[in-house]
Amino acid sequence: MKSKYLIFSALMAFSTVLNAQTATSPKITTYFSVYNTIGTYTGQFNPSYIFSTNTYKIGFPIGVNIYKSPKMGFSFEFIPYITSTNSGVSGKSGSTVNELQFHPGLLFPLKHGFALAERVSLSTSGRYGVTQSISKTLYKGEGCTYYASIPMGLRFGNENPSAISGVNSFFWGLCVGAAF
Repeated sequence: MKSKYLIFSALMAFSTVLNAQTATSPKITTYFSVYNTIGTYTGQFNPSYIFSTNTYKIGFPIGVNIYKSPKMGFSFEFIPYITSTNSGVSGKSGSTVNELQFHPGLLFPLKHGFALAERVSLSTSGRYGVTQSISKTLYKGEGCTYYASIPMGLRFGNENPSAISGVNSFFWGLCVGAAF
């Protein structure tokens, strides 16, 4: 009879330890956002990238953030890009999903709702490099957090000259999204 109580007590203690470990497990969030390039530098300054070319490119970052501690986390991000072209003279236009980027990296939460992300960039276009972004929480609700970020990066590969992100150019962009 005494052994039944001992086994029961051991199982209860083990269950309590497991529940305590679950309470301290990593915090996991998912997110979806929309990315637009605001300006580029390809030998000359072009502040109106969105309206100045016959090509428009928009990205839709989707990702998972795993915070191991309040000071650092890991992020897996995928960005499919849709490119729309307008040839003007020939009258032909079209749009395609022509690129997918994978951005694994580290997250560093900062004070006042800011965060810094340092990511590696691997693209199906044959380019690779690093991307750095600073983000700010705009509104934090019960089930959803809205944020904005400004990404910048450096790219290599695919027989193109080194560039600070974008397509062979320095760029700055704006990413607005929601985390769940």
